[in-house]
This record gives sequence, structure tokens and C-alpha cells, in this order.
Amino acid sequence: MSEFVDMSTVPGFEWALGYKVSKSGVVLGKRGKRLSPHVNDAGYRIVGLLGHPARRLTNVGIHRLVLFAFVGPPPAGAECCHHDGKPGNNRLANLRWDTRKSNAADRKRHGRETQMKVSDAAVAMMRELATQGYSPTFLAKVFGLSAGNVSCILTGAARSNASGPLSRRKRPNLTPEERAEVRRRVEAGATQRQVAAEMGIAQGTVSLAWLEVNGPVQRPDTSGAEDRLAPMIAEYLAGGVTILDAAKKHRVSAGVATAVIRAAGIAGRRAARSAVDDEDVARLVEGGASITQASKTLGITQPTATTALNRARPSRALTRSERRLGMDACVAARLRVDSGELIKDVARSYKCAYSTVHLISLRPDVRAPWLAVDR
Repeated sequence: MSEFVDMSTVPGFEWALGYKVSKSGVVLGKRGKRLSPHVNDAGYRIVGLLGHPARRLTNVGIHRLVLFAFVGPPPAGAECCHHDGKPGNNRLANLRWDTRKSNAADRKRHGRETQMKVSDAAVAMMRELATQGYSPTFLAKVFGLSAGNVSCILTGAARSNASGPLSRRKRPNLTPEERAEVRRRVEAGATQRQVAAEMGIAQGTVSLAWLEVNGPVQRPDTSGAEDRLAPMIAEYLAGGVTILDAAKKHRVSAGVATAVIRAAGIAGRRAARSAVDDEDVARLVEGGASITQASKTLGITQPTATTALNRARPSRALTRSERRLGMDACVAARLRVDSGELIKDVARSYKCAYSTVHLISLRPDVRAPWLAVDR
């Protein structure tokens, strides 16, 4: 049996608790079962590891795991090389840390030398088209490259020896004067999007710029604006628009709209939802309205209306959606949900809304007759 090494004892993989790797390239998961790797475009076998503090899933090549566990971290500038040129052979005897030049020599010796996909003339044409407004995504489709490679070519990070005008990077390093100008415009009331468009930089660059200069920006005082923006507050509470839509309609930023709503003593639409009486939902549904119509009328979500209706009327007449399905289908849907099937899958099979199946699953009176006999 191959010798396994616990990856949590390997420098650089202390976070990989419960994972083990052998000299033959076998990786065991936290439950002791062998992980099934996926093969990327280059032919390397990749496994996903959990436990990294900065990301949910970390994809690592098995060849790197083997070298880290049994040889150690790579020297500066070293790459993982396969002696036989087969990226799927991850046995320790077939792997080594070596220079990029040596790795390229291996590829040439094994007939796997990568060919240049675009010529210098094509690179020059690509850069010229970029100055005319064509996006990297469009150019990637035209030239058969990835959007990341095209971006590197356009900015000069790749193929720097080829001709053609280089594009400006999206996130330039701003001078202190430019950072101060960004802060001045934002404090004057302009949105970050407007500042970015006026100065020709990315919106993220604007955010970083004004945060680097003396901390957060003090927004304009919103005192006295409650009366002027009273219609916006009323529209927001009615549930017809979001804060962003209301802000656009009344020509203010979303930050100002939020500040005005908070200054008016309104916690938000969630507080308005909690104030809805369950009887109001029940009366609307009994009057012939659907759950969707009741939720829009009261300014609440469909799941909130569903829960309120079941609290007010545990045993009630069928709603319009339930009558359309029929009692037999309702009982069958309830059984499928109780057996562990997802509500969305059941709803798709009956071609009805998710809220309808949710409503059926909460009803205590929708039960199969044979279940009632057992009781």
C-alpha cells in the first residue's frame, strides 16, 4: 500500500485538514475516500480542497500536491515538470521541480511544444481594433483566444515586442492630486459612477481613491429633505419600487435615499412586512385573490404571504392555484415534498409556481387518506 502524507502537515497546506496524498498520486478526502479529479484543458488532473480561510473551494493540481508533500516547496521561479511529458502521470518518480526553460525543453522533446496562436500582424490588428472601441470579449471570439489573454495582449503584459497601440489599464495608479480630486467630486454630491465616467477610470478605482484619503466620505446633510422626498418614501413603503429605483426617479443617489428613509424613522420594508396582519392576507385570498396578487397588494413577498395565510387559516378551502391542480395532485405533491424532494422540482413537474407547492406542503389537511387511517 502506498504511503500517505497528511496535507495539513505540509508547509503551505496547513488549512487542508483531513486530506492525504500518496507517492502514486492518489488523494484521499476527509472521509478517507479517494477523490475523483477532473482534467483541465492542458491534461492536468485537478482536485478541489475545502478549508482554505479565503475561499470556499481551492483547485490544486495533483502533481503539485505530490511534490509539496514528498519534496517540499518549489525553489524561486521553479515549475513542476513531468519526466515523460504526460500530465496525467503524477507518480513521484515522474515529477521534479525545475526551471521554466527546462520545462519548455521537455515539451519540445516530447512533441508538446505550444505554437503561437496569433502572429505579430494579428496582434497589431487586435490592438488597433481595441482603440476603435471593440471589447476584449469580442476580440477573443474573433481571434480564438480567451478574454484574459486578449487583455494581456492589449495592455502589453503579453507580446510586448509586437507593434500596435497599447490600451490603458483599467485601474491606473492615481497621483495624490487625482485622489484628492476624486474625493472633492464625491463630497460635492456626485456618484462614483459619474466621477469614473468623467475622469476615465473604473468605478472601483474611485472607491479605493476616496477611501485612501482620510477615511470615509461624509455625505451631504440630508436634514430637511424628508418633505421634498416624501413621495419617494411613500413609493418605497408601498413596495412598488426598490431604493435604487426610487433614487433614480427622484434624481438622488442611493446613499442619500437610504439616509433620508432612515432619518424619517423607517427601518425599511422588512419592518413594514412584519406589521402585516395575517387576517389581511386570509381575507384577500378568500375573496378570490391569488397569493401573488395578495403579496403585491400588501407589499410583501409571496413566501411571507404564504406563511401568514397558513397561520390564519390552518384548515381552509383550496386556493385558486390549488383548485387548478386538484386534490389528488395536491396530495401527491405533498407526499413528494414530505419524502424529501425539492419544492422547485415538484413545482416544475406540475407546471405551477413554487409558492403553490410551498402552500400545499404547509397545509395540515392535505394528507393522503391512507395516512389518516393509520392514525
